[in-house]
Amino acid sequence: MKTYYGTTISPQELKVLEALEKQTGKIPKVEEVGEEIPRYKYSGWYNFGFKEENSRVIGLLLYIKGLTSLPEKFHHLKHLEVLNLAYNEFT
Repeated sequence: MKTYYGTTISPQELKVLEALEKQTGKIPKVEEVGEEIPRYKYSGWYNFGFKEENSRVIGLLLYIKGLTSLPEKFHHLKHLEVLNLAYNEFT
């Protein structure tokens, strides 16, 4: 297991979160890889963040983040229960 800003996450899921950070194009917070995806405590659709349970990503909210594609390894997020990709720029 690896840690993502203090949260234990599987190595495969960690790679997906890091790739999503690079795609946001926001001001870097840590290690110059893009905007940190914070943990969220409730699933309001306008949030930005991820939710973890038992070291697995179960929720991912990327509302209006300017994404044009998903990381190649996005399929590693096998435990997702909540996913919001609304108002991005997918083609």
